[in-house]
Amino acid sequence: MHTSADGTQELVERIGRLERQNRFWKIGGIAAMVALACSLTASVWAQALPPGTARALRAQTIEAQHFVLKSADGQTEGEFTVSARARD
Repeated sequence: MHTSADGTQELVERIGRLERQNRFWKIGGIAAMVALACSLTASVWAQALPPGTARALRAQTIEAQHFVLKSADGQTEGEFTVSARARD
């Protein structure tokens, strides 16, 4: 059996393409695994925080028509309600 130089060159080019594709899929797979691991870690960390230790939400304006104040054990301690009034 006799191989030509053209056949050898084609094989070298094909192997080069396959190696580039393989590298691409390896890098993509590793990136996907890292993203999944970070997502799971953040999710577990957020669930592990004890209630009431989350950072306070700071807002410039809060609008509502009804507020209910509850104690830590869930008992209603107070309410603020806006009654409807006639507009001029």
